[in-house]
This record gives sequence, C-alpha cells and structure tokens, in this order.
Amino acid sequence: MQPDLFLAIGSMATVFAGMMFYCASVQQRLFAQRLSGSMGVGGGALLTLCAVVCFTYIMSLTTALFMTVVLLMLWLCLLPPGIALVKSRSEQR
Repeated sequence: MQPDLFLAIGSMATVFAGMMFYCASVQQRLFAQRLSGSMGVGGGALLTLCAVVCFTYIMSLTTALFMTVVLLMLWLCLLPPGIALVKSRSEQR
C-alpha cells in the first residue's frame, strides 16, 4: 500500500471534517445558511473516523488519533479568521 496516499486522504478527510463542523456552527460566515446539526456534525464525525482509519494504515492507533485531533484543532483555529479576512475583503469591493 502507498503510505503517501493514505496520508493525503486522511489529511483531506480531516480538512473536510473541520469544514463540516464549522458550517454546522451558528457563528459560521461561509454560507448564508448553516448546515443542519445532524448533517454537519454527523458528516464531520464520519469524515473524522475515515481520517483515523486512513492514518491507522500507516501508523499506530494512538498516533493516528493524536494526529487527527491536532489537525482538527489547527484547522478549526485557522478557518474562522481566514474566512473573516476573505469575507471582509470581498465586502469592501
């Protein structure tokens, strides 16, 4: 198996899981209407599980869980300020 492929799939699954968690939030500014709670949180949890499974193929379970949590924390910390910066620039034009 290709470890790089599983690393890329797990990373992208984590990014999309963070996006779904963010879009289910009341304070999200990406779309006009937020995702429903079951769709956003359920889809984010399913993608998080997919990321853990992909990371488990190339490393231990403990390391896979740690990497998934760290990637989710980074993404959920950087996503709102990034969207706020992009939205404020586009609204000024």
